[in-house]
Amino acid sequence: MQGNKQCFGCRYLDRYYTKGVKKFAKTKFGWCCAAAEVVDIHNGCDRFAQSHPLKRSKYGVQYCLNDLLTQITELRKLLEDDIDEEL
Repeated sequence: MQGNKQCFGCRYLDRYYTKGVKKFAKTKFGWCCAAAEVVDIHNGCDRFAQSHPLKRSKYGVQYCLNDLLTQITELRKLLEDDIDEEL
């Protein structure tokens, strides 16, 4: 294979995600529209077509901070629930 022609960089891959508290997490598998089957993201094939890179938002820092605050809030709720159960 020339260069990095793994499935995670292919436009035909529809990656699977799992739901988290605030966002979806990427899995190591996805649906290949060209091969019509589930594939590992580190596989490669002769149908590879480079996907276009996504532009980064200038609000990336705000998004990350918001995500961290959401995680802290969830932890606080868990701790408060534990304290309430002990009383």
